[in-house]
Amino acid sequence: MFKLIKQEEIKNLEVEVFEFEHEATKTSHIHIKADDDEKGFMVGFKTLPYSDNGIMHILEHSVLQGSRDFPLKDPFTSLLKNSLQTFMNAMTYSDHTCYPFATQNKKDFFNLMHVYTNSVFFPLLRKEAFLQEGWRFEFTDPKDSSTELKTTGVVFNEMIGAMGSAYSHLWKNKYKALYPDTIYAHNSGGRPAAIPDLTYEEFCDYHKKYYHPSNAIFVTYGDVDYQEVQEKLEEWVLNEFEYSDCKPVNPMQTPFEAPKDITMEYPYKEDDAENNHFYLKMWNITDSCDTKMSFMAEFMEALLSGDASAEMLKALEDSKLAVRPFCYVADNGRDIFFCIGGEGVKEENFAKLDDLIVKTLEKIAKDGFSTEQIAKEFHQFELAQKTKSDGRMTYGLTLACAAFDAKNNDIDTTVFLKPEIALESLKQEALEDKTIFTKFIEDKFLSNKHAVNFTMLASKKAADEEAAELANIAKAKQATLTEEETQNILDASVALEKYQAERDAEGILPEFSTKDIPLDKDVQSVETVEYKDTTVYGFTAPTSGLTFFSRHGFIEGLNASELRYLNIYRLLVGKLGYGDKNYEEAADYASSISSGLGFTISINEDRFDPNKIYTKVAFGSKMLNENKEKVKAYIDDCVANLRFDEKDKIVSILKKANSHAQRTLASAGHTVSIEVAKTKLSKIDNAANHYNGIAFSIYLNNIVKDIEKEECYNKMLDKVKVIHAKVQKAYANSALSVVELEDKLNESIEVLFDENVVSNPTRHTLNYDLDTFEPELVVSDKTTANYCAMVMPAPYFDHELAGAYFVLSRIINDFTHQEIREKGGAYGGFASYRGQSEVFLLASYRDPNISNTFATFKKLQEWLEDESNITADKLEEGILQAIALNDSPVLKIKRCSNALSRFFDDVTDEDVTNFRQMILKTDLKQIRRVIDELIIPNLDNAVFSGFVNKEQYNKEDLSFKTVEF
Repeated sequence: MFKLIKQEEIKNLEVEVFEFEHEATKTSHIHIKADDDEKGFMVGFKTLPYSDNGIMHILEHSVLQGSRDFPLKDPFTSLLKNSLQTFMNAMTYSDHTCYPFATQNKKDFFNLMHVYTNSVFFPLLRKEAFLQEGWRFEFTDPKDSSTELKTTGVVFNEMIGAMGSAYSHLWKNKYKALYPDTIYAHNSGGRPAAIPDLTYEEFCDYHKKYYHPSNAIFVTYGDVDYQEVQEKLEEWVLNEFEYSDCKPVNPMQTPFEAPKDITMEYPYKEDDAENNHFYLKMWNITDSCDTKMSFMAEFMEALLSGDASAEMLKALEDSKLAVRPFCYVADNGRDIFFCIGGEGVKEENFAKLDDLIVKTLEKIAKDGFSTEQIAKEFHQFELAQKTKSDGRMTYGLTLACAAFDAKNNDIDTTVFLKPEIALESLKQEALEDKTIFTKFIEDKFLSNKHAVNFTMLASKKAADEEAAELANIAKAKQATLTEEETQNILDASVALEKYQAERDAEGILPEFSTKDIPLDKDVQSVETVEYKDTTVYGFTAPTSGLTFFSRHGFIEGLNASELRYLNIYRLLVGKLGYGDKNYEEAADYASSISSGLGFTISINEDRFDPNKIYTKVAFGSKMLNENKEKVKAYIDDCVANLRFDEKDKIVSILKKANSHAQRTLASAGHTVSIEVAKTKLSKIDNAANHYNGIAFSIYLNNIVKDIEKEECYNKMLDKVKVIHAKVQKAYANSALSVVELEDKLNESIEVLFDENVVSNPTRHTLNYDLDTFEPELVVSDKTTANYCAMVMPAPYFDHELAGAYFVLSRIINDFTHQEIREKGGAYGGFASYRGQSEVFLLASYRDPNISNTFATFKKLQEWLEDESNITADKLEEGILQAIALNDSPVLKIKRCSNALSRFFDDVTDEDVTNFRQMILKTDLKQIRRVIDELIIPNLDNAVFSGFVNKEQYNKEDLSFKTVEF
């Protein structure tokens, strides 16, 4: 039985929060009631790592590999195929593990809840699941002990890929430096070399101890009945447990007696290590229980680095001591800390950067912040708080996670849902005492003894040592294998192969079918208002007092070879000065009235003529309603009078963009591999690659190398100025879009309209003058994992079989999941039909293989021709998955934006409705036609591509056209 602990309405979010405690087990249930048919659920546990062995992460994967009531091999994947989930995942964090899902269907909600709760509380934890998802020794030929022994497993391979990023090392090492005696010094995801230390027995014991209701927090969101939820929790879980004192204690770090100098290394394989060091000064600020100080630290970040006019950011950028300066608060964990420094710092500049940071802080502590600066940042916080965002989850789950984090850290559950209270409190305090910000700098920075001067050196030696350490795990084991151990490994491989080949029995999961899905679903239409004989795209939405404004036009006379300069232009817009304002003054003014100048570019193919390619530009911003006149004038001025005389700023912007691209490329390796393949299939994809794909990244890297040379810089800038003139013409013939409250819409249109607004801007075509991007594989030292793809032509989404193609692509995920993830050990493998891009593809993610994965892709035809793989039950699953993906919930403001994008792509509401109905009406005959008419005949036209580890590529002796990056 649950008792109500707290009930509170939060008007700003239009929700009511209920907090309950279960009397017997003391588990918490937080319900966020909302008039929203999006129903969210999550259960989470406080889980603390005691080493780098990845136990929390491997458990997170494995509890979803079969449970007492649902003894399937992989109910998580089965649920993806048997529900209308709009989000479903499991996540490991530094001090907790959570299992969230969302759906818009009530029956589906309780089905998912039953499987999720049974999985986390009553998992089977089979040894085979541990070996598959965690780690195992396996011979290269699993049946031949004379072949080389290797270490593999989904989490093991995933973490090799995850830790291939310098930023991953930076994040983990910062915690290790500031909080060395706490659980945050450990890698909760698992350090690859330490993962094989984990035993199956430890794994089972950890679950038994901590996956208990007394250590659990349940959160629900939406229009679901919380009483019904609690009845089901009692029936499915809680009546089998008594209270247990199992909630782990998370000790605080003992404060340092004096600041520390700490140097660590991270693996870096290239020859320019001296240009890729990190240097940061870091200070412990508080813990998340101190919500007032946490908010103050967040506000301090804005004052110090909110825009180009902020004093700390300006000092860092002007010094040129770091390629990419850092100044931010880390506030997404229990401990709140602040970092100032940068990446790309040469060793001889460490002391200079340290001195600069200290002197700048001392100057700010002495001089303070101006009233205008403080007011500007309060304005930015107000904008942020009024903007609903769903991020990588649904909006409801975003709120649920905030409530969970608060409860997990023993904070008032609703505090994080009411940031406006903290904002108003800080405003009032600042009015009464203008020294609060300078006192913060003095106390938390200049006089703070719990601080670290942190150096992270790029090291080729560290890269070699890490590779040797990983290789030696299996090598050392093989050298000492006994006959019994050898046989155990062979037997485990046979057992795992048998386990992976088993087909799950039908009818075990809760029943859900396509009959539960309505045939029709509302489509957000383009909304228009006629004003001065012109059509304005005026949408009404709950905007919380904000106005969203954008202008849309098409570039005339653009050559495809100029697209790279268009992207450089995009990087500069909104960051340079205009008119008589330099870039600092421009940034300062923009922040005081708006969210800044947004500038986006989309490259689209004519729906009816693929030889016609359009380049659309959009300028926009969001603002408080009372600022719209100022924002309109600001954007007009930027477009008319953008300055190109700020060379240092332009060089800095491009260097930062290049550095960021280099560091983050591996995390998007699957996107790179797919893009590279698509360039061989269509003009538009080749053009898009030159605009913002790997071809552009290579070009930007080359430009940055020579950008200090005047001839190179001037040549680039002249091209950008030509682009600017063309963009100005597009702005002078552009459509106006406004998203606003209903009673404010006409007023806003009147203010934002001008004589250059047209109903339907002229669609100028791109002059295509590009050669096809030749490389098939991108080989790189920047990735420790591989990302492989096979891409082939497919019909547009209005084709009579498009719906069936989409459904089949979901069914084919059975093939990719089993062959690429379960057997191949990759973190992920997937199939996708992308109707508007006219491609079908298979791809892998964080993959330990290259040639083996390409060979697996080639087995698709054999799999498709086996009729046992495509049955009536599989069809039902495919339709459910396709509809869940097609019907993903989107916030109203985003729906308005999507409707306008469809309009410019000539996609009608009827097209959207027809495609959805084609999905629901798909039958096995249509599926077979897709296979026989559209897939198998096109397999010979498939393009294989990848973003792969250079060393492994060379070892496998493959013969692809490559480019190194």
